[in-house]
Amino acid sequence: MLPYLESLGFRNLYLLPHYESPLADGGYDVSSYRARKNLGGQEAYLRFMKVAILKGFRVATDAILNHTSVEHSWFRRARRGDKRYLDYYLIRNGRKKIGEVERNGDIICRYEDPDKTISERVCIFPDVDRTHGLLVTQNKDTVVQFYRSFYPFQVDLDLRNVSVLDEIFHILGEEVNQGILGKRMDAIPYWIKKPGTSGDSLKETHVLHSLLKTYLKHLSSRVVIIPEVVKSASSAASFIGKEMQLLGQPCSSEGDLLLAFEMQAQLREMNYLQTVVPFWKLFFQLPRLPSNAEWLNLLEHHDETYLSFFSDQVRPFIASYIEEHGGVVYKNQTSAGCRYADCLNHHVERLATAIFTLYMCPGVPLIYYGLEIGWGNNPSHATFAQHWQQEIFKKFELHMSEEKCFDPRELQRGPIPKTKFEEAMNEKIPTIELIRRLNYLRRQRNSLSATAQIHPVDSGHICLFSMIRVAIDDEPLLCVANLSNNQMCLTIPNWQLKQYLSIDEMTHIAMTDLLTEQNVVLIKQKEDPHYLLDLPPFSRAILHK
Repeated sequence: MLPYLESLGFRNLYLLPHYESPLADGGYDVSSYRARKNLGGQEAYLRFMKVAILKGFRVATDAILNHTSVEHSWFRRARRGDKRYLDYYLIRNGRKKIGEVERNGDIICRYEDPDKTISERVCIFPDVDRTHGLLVTQNKDTVVQFYRSFYPFQVDLDLRNVSVLDEIFHILGEEVNQGILGKRMDAIPYWIKKPGTSGDSLKETHVLHSLLKTYLKHLSSRVVIIPEVVKSASSAASFIGKEMQLLGQPCSSEGDLLLAFEMQAQLREMNYLQTVVPFWKLFFQLPRLPSNAEWLNLLEHHDETYLSFFSDQVRPFIASYIEEHGGVVYKNQTSAGCRYADCLNHHVERLATAIFTLYMCPGVPLIYYGLEIGWGNNPSHATFAQHWQQEIFKKFELHMSEEKCFDPRELQRGPIPKTKFEEAMNEKIPTIELIRRLNYLRRQRNSLSATAQIHPVDSGHICLFSMIRVAIDDEPLLCVANLSNNQMCLTIPNWQLKQYLSIDEMTHIAMTDLLTEQNVVLIKQKEDPHYLLDLPPFSRAILHK
């Protein structure tokens, strides 16, 4: 796929989990920190890295450090009573669940330790199980309670154990030496779990995050850290840390690229409901990130759609909308699984316009594989994953109903036949051509870069997305999109064009659309304080004078 990705103008790749795994949780149940045999093993992985680097790609992978699979050799030794490896994991012997409460849609479990310490933990998969322990019998009469944050077949590592950190430093160091230049820090808010706390985003977690960032930057100054923090933009920004100097260069003390999950929700609301209000509402509330840190924006990804980011008034409608388009709402109505193309009725021009809005967000765009060809839900894969997960549960005497083993996220996963990408390329569908053009323009025009200033344009309609992007050493660009199925007329205040485009008073302004390289004319009636631009349904343009 590298030649295909190269032809679209991508140079940065984020690989979904490639480690050895039983694949009961999309590869996030790691049984060995080596490349999976069904992907060709370590030899194929190193061969891929060599070719990718020679072609100029920068590759990021997951850092799955919070937990391992119960099939990992570390846990197998711990089960047999090996003291060294027992200490690799969090043990909570004698802990009892004393209740649960619902808070903002989340299920919160309360626990009491033998010393009467009370702790609260959010339940990640409440539809599957509402506990945070895995009981393991050793030597017939000894029962050990391992702590876990996620599925029963995933047990949490003790990331305050120096021996565990030594293993992690070795793994990360080896990967950077193999050419990896980015690490997505999976489930980072839950890394450190102290009794008597929520175990969420603790100070010690930030210290460890900063330590790993410093270590990786010393190995290669080009490495970037991508923390996965599924929280509001203001809360997630804490995982970027503070501005500092490292190796003589300004940088952030923690993450470099911050996954913008709240912006993802606003983009969904904007493109589903055809209104720009949610985008601009969040835009003006986005916290400023430290030097050299940027938002990493996405329309969809391998994980769930977090409905808690939608307002109480909008959330029920979004949930119904997703279900009507083949998706599944679950986890106490707080999450959903469904691919973007399905939610836009596989309307290729509408999908292209949604991708355009992604590229206009402040920060860096991330395209999930298959989005560019309009790949939809994969129910056959989800059913296969459901049966497979149930078998994994049975293997460890965890008897779950078939219904509880259905993971709606699997609708968005699974392989896509290579022929589907080839067909899309041959047909030159609008999404493919748009992404190729936008990737090219981002390299050529500073006004489309992550650091450009964004100034909203009062378009006159809530379905018209319009902004002026400004950057040093580049011309200002007027970027517009029609989110609706109707022909619309964009009204642009005269004062904004005068301020940013330095135009004189005139009735016609000749401009060029960088996407199509066609000429466009903005018209102004005499004495009218606005210029007018006609926009066909689901159209988009980047205009310069």
